[in-house]
Amino acid sequence: MKELNEGYVPAELRKKYNKKIGVALEDKRDKKYRPPTPPPYVAYSGSGQAVSDVQGVGGAVNKDAAEGKPAVDESKPKTNL
Repeated sequence: MKELNEGYVPAELRKKYNKKIGVALEDKRDKKYRPPTPPPYVAYSGSGQAVSDVQGVGGAVNKDAAEGKPAVDESKPKTNL
């Protein structure tokens, strides 16, 4: 920072870039920081691709069943989600 304040390019930058470079400092401590405005939202406009030919399968839930719960066949394998 001392070299920058004196108007010189810092030694570590001179070593990294083997060419003439210019560095300028501007004191903005007296200005209130305002973050950049986010870009406007743009909805995805592409198209999707199906992984298989199946267009969704499933059965409807019988709401008239006992307490609104579907009937479970206890002889079938089960899992938890």
